[in-house]
Formats: sequence, structure tokens, C-alpha cells
Amino acid sequence: MVEVRLINDNEIEEAKAIMSSSFPKAYHSIFYLYPESTLIASENGVVLGGVNLDIFDACVKVGYIGWLYVSDRARGIGIGKKLIDEAIVFLEDSAKVDEILLCIEGDNPSSFKQVSSRDGFEIMSLQKEICTFKWNIFKVYSHASRFFDMGYFLWHKNTKDSNAEKSLEMSYKKQIASFLCTIVFNTALYLLMALKSKTIGVFSFLVPSIVLIARTTIEAVVIKAFKEKPIFLAWDSSWLSSLISIIMPFYFPSPGGIYIRGDEWSIKEKSKTLALSAISTVIVEALLLLLFRKRVEYIFFALPLFLLDTVFPFYPFCGFLSSRIKRYTGKYYSVFIIFAITISLFLMLF
Repeated sequence: MVEVRLINDNEIEEAKAIMSSSFPKAYHSIFYLYPESTLIASENGVVLGGVNLDIFDACVKVGYIGWLYVSDRARGIGIGKKLIDEAIVFLEDSAKVDEILLCIEGDNPSSFKQVSSRDGFEIMSLQKEICTFKWNIFKVYSHASRFFDMGYFLWHKNTKDSNAEKSLEMSYKKQIASFLCTIVFNTALYLLMALKSKTIGVFSFLVPSIVLIARTTIEAVVIKAFKEKPIFLAWDSSWLSSLISIIMPFYFPSPGGIYIRGDEWSIKEKSKTLALSAISTVIVEALLLLLFRKRVEYIFFALPLFLLDTVFPFYPFCGFLSSRIKRYTGKYYSVFIIFAITISLFLMLF
């Protein structure tokens, strides 16, 4: 019988080995395991998986569900769900936290399904983060290793309030409002950057809208063509990270993205749909770059996004389109790297 309980000291190394085998090496540098708040699933003294919890104060008492891992031999039998169930009970009843948090990639339905179907969980907006954590928001980001993790969303549950809206079922009206806020934020920050670099002009006011509308529309149209329901999710939690543009020589965009609505799908089944949507989008981005190649203000905004969408598929940029392309094309992904470099060189030389 599978038992979920706090980890014992003599089981720590076994749990760490399972955790290391469950995630790419790029993530290993941000691993943590606190024995006083790590739960494991075991059977007959053998560790089958675990969930590492981080409990800290940030204006409110926070319980962060950071790492969920299951050994290869125990997958597919509900161990992950059981660990999440017990983690929530532990945080609510034993730790008595005010907020339960998780950070999950938008293209990872197998993970966010663990919380999206539960009462009280929703994606936490930047506005709510600031209102809840106030000056401690960067402390939360530090504990969650949340700097520059574009395409990841901070799910939360206020343990005192279970009246949350299902974030993956938001109305078109709210999606449009979220998209318009994304345009306004990127436009304001881009204009500030353009003013600093003395590249600002009348056309500068239109650049973010042209790029983001084209990018988002192509993503949505292709996903819709595969008879899937697209949904726009803003990366508003990455807006704070984008502010680094102020001290950088280039603009760091935070465009948000189109995802498949709901949680009744798997990344394996929809890999082709997401990849073709991404490929179509980066081709359009390249064409627009060539069309406006004489407009420095356009290149200043659009080229960094194009490069991130094509040649940065790894953490913490997993939410950019490049991860979808690489996941589907595998060893042929290098073609897109060459494509992106060729376009970039052409823009610089001609």
C-alpha cells in the first residue's frame, strides 16, 4: 500500500536521485529539498516519488509546491495526484498557510491539470501578486526561481477564499482585455527604451501593436485550424522581468501567448499543432522584419522577439515558440537556428 508522509533523513538521497532523473539538467541548479516540508510516497520502504514544499512569509504565509517527481516504475498509477492531494492538506491543515502557490509551464497540461480542476485554484495575475505580497513580491519570485521564466504561470489558492475563476476558461472579453494590457505595457516600455536610445519616432507608437497582433493572430488561427480552442494568456508576471530592458542595450519583450484551452489534452498529442502554429508565426515574424528592415525602430523591438521565438527553447525561455518547434522537430531543429541567424545577418548587412 502506498503511504504519503514526511521524508526521513535516510531517504533524502533516494528522493534526490528520483528528482534528478525526472527533470533536465538545466533545472538542477534550482533544486531544493527541505526535510521538514518534503512529502514522499513510499511502498514497502521504497521511495516512489515526492513533492518538495517551501514555506515562508511574504506579507502572508506562503506554501510553495516546487518539485513534484515520480520514479519511472511508479508513473501512471496516480502517485503524482496523491502527492498533490496530501501536499495541499499538509499546507492547509498542518502549516496553515494563507496562500498555496505553484509555477507551471503553459504547455504542460499534465501538471496544471493537477490544480486546474480543483476548487479555489487560478492563475495569479500580476495585480493580485502585488496586492497580496506587496514589497515581498521579489522574495516570492526568488523562492519560486521565477525570474525570466517566460511562459510559466503562477497558480495560487487563497486558503481563506475558494471563489476562484477557472483561468483556463476565461471569457473572450477578459482575453481581449488581457491582450490590450499586454500591448499597452510593451508599448510604454518600448517607447521608454526608444527614447533612451534616440530611435523614437511616430512609427514607434505602432511597432508593438503590429508585432504582437501579427504574432498572436497567426498563433490563434493555426491552432483554430486544427479544430482546437485557442486561449490568450498574458505573461504579466514576467512584466517585472522585462523592466531589465531599461538597463540593457536591447528590448526584452513579454508578449504573452496562445495556448490550447482547457486541460483535457496532452503535449504529446498536440505537439504537431503547437509546432506548426509556432513555425507559421516565426515565418511571419521574419517576413515582417524583412518588410520593415529599413525601420530601425521596428528592428529594435521585433528582432529580439524573433530570436527568442526561434533559438531559445531552453529554460527559462520555455514559453517562447522555440520550445514548441524544438519539441516537434528534434534533430532538425538546427534548421530553424540557421534560418534565424540568416535573417539576422541579412538585416545587419543589408
